[in-house]
Amino acid sequence: MPRSPVRLREVAEAAGVTVSTASRALHRPELVRPETRERVQAAARALG
Repeated sequence: MPRSPVRLREVAEAAGVTVSTASRALHRPELVRPETRERVQAAARALG
């Protein structure tokens, strides 16, 4: 059975940030601190 797509909420929870921050980190990375951006990107990679 194919896996469902990862949701932004799941990435945010895994990274310990809000959904808004996760969205900014992925789509407008210049708006978030580098540490936060790296945490969100790592969570997104880990979740697939």
